[in-house]
Amino acid sequence: MATYKVKNLNGTSDNKLPTAYSSWLEYWSEITGETPVFCMHSDCLFIANHGAHVKLVNSSNNAWYITPLCSQHNLANKEEFYVSGPLAPVNPSNPILK
Repeated sequence: MATYKVKNLNGTSDNKLPTAYSSWLEYWSEITGETPVFCMHSDCLFIANHGAHVKLVNSSNNAWYITPLCSQHNLANKEEFYVSGPLAPVNPSNPILK
């Protein structure tokens, strides 16, 4: 599984969730085919309870992605950090990053 350097996106809580899903975490699970358990932050063993909106750091790709994070790392708005893939694209026409 690949590792990606990301940064949380601010102000995305109002971003419209696709109608077939009850949460962004459920969306991530359905799109990737995986069941989220732990936070995907590289140094964390807490339970993932948020489908966090992130953006790749140092990339020309401006796409938004969803990754499972714990509450603490979901609120880490200013730091850049590494997460394990897969990352589910918010726009389903973009590829999953595995």
